[in-house]
Amino acid sequence: MLDVFKETIHAGPVAPYSCASRRTKTGPRRSALVAAGLTACLATSGCFGGYYAEIAVQQLRFLRRAIPIEQAIEQTNDPARRDLLQLVLDVRVFAAANGMEPDGSYAKVSNTEGLALVHVVTAALQHELKPYVWRYPIVGAIPYRGYFDVGSARELAEDLRGQGYDTMIVEAGAYSTLGWFSDPLPSSLLDRDRVTLVITVLHELAHQRLFVRSDIAFNETFANVAGLRAAIRFFEERGETDDADEVARRYRGWLERGVFFDRLAGELEAFFAGEPPRETLLFERKALYEKAQQEYREKKLGYPTKGDFSVEEMDNARFLAIYRYSKRSGEFDRFFRSFASVSEALDGLEARVKETDDPYRALALE
Repeated sequence: MLDVFKETIHAGPVAPYSCASRRTKTGPRRSALVAAGLTACLATSGCFGGYYAEIAVQQLRFLRRAIPIEQAIEQTNDPARRDLLQLVLDVRVFAAANGMEPDGSYAKVSNTEGLALVHVVTAALQHELKPYVWRYPIVGAIPYRGYFDVGSARELAEDLRGQGYDTMIVEAGAYSTLGWFSDPLPSSLLDRDRVTLVITVLHELAHQRLFVRSDIAFNETFANVAGLRAAIRFFEERGETDDADEVARRYRGWLERGVFFDRLAGELEAFFAGEPPRETLLFERKALYEKAQQEYREKKLGYPTKGDFSVEEMDNARFLAIYRYSKRSGEFDRFFRSFASVSEALDGLEARVKETDDPYRALALE
């Protein structure tokens, strides 16, 4: 999504997971124990139900396919693929030295060929800028629900549309268990350019350091700013100035889009607060979105590709799915800029988040 990556699914052992400030220590023993527990549970009474059972089965398949990246490097005859795999190992070293604590994540790579894709359903009220949320065991509120079976995803979306919600379905471009497992690198990420690969890995590792319960917009915007700023530093330290400049260009564009989307969100909230008549609401809302899209194109804020704000027929579900990756991005940027390094910013934000019920208050500078 945007020009960094597509939708990202975050999950615990059996369901999307969220928590206040998460710093985990995982390893082969914990992953093996959790996996064994899942297998035993599935083999008995089906304690999670069909939905959670399917998630657990697919997660186990993904984990079992993983091999150490060093082994994958030895096995490949493709020099470009070898370089990308080594790049991931280098990112892990960098992340460990910059406050992200990768532990066992991305030390292995898992072949995703033939594995089911995750189809993500998201929904929102038509008359309010408010997402539909699902509540999960352990988890809290998450504004999406993932399915490995596209038919099930479509069935849910159709049911929600029948209840008067805007809905959309997207494919997940990345997956993180937030430290519950030592996440392998999905092999599909190796099809991306090296800059996007580095940004994506650092984004996911940022989630492992800090993930706030039931606030996906905060978490995704945080991980974007942390991942992008860390990626700039990563390439600078390697003397790869062209790649550092490319990340910086993407970062500036992301911030510009964030300002635009913040303003649009305010306009939409004011429009809905005026309680327009139901018979004209959708027509007036469509006009508001189309006007914003025209301005977006004129300012060249995005890219005319699938999923971009400029080309999709917009509704509240689609807008919120985009907006949650840059909500109040300027505040995150100012917070991170107030520290000498990404590592110090992570320490500072984590400490502040623990002291407030509203994570955005943690961004306020004295």
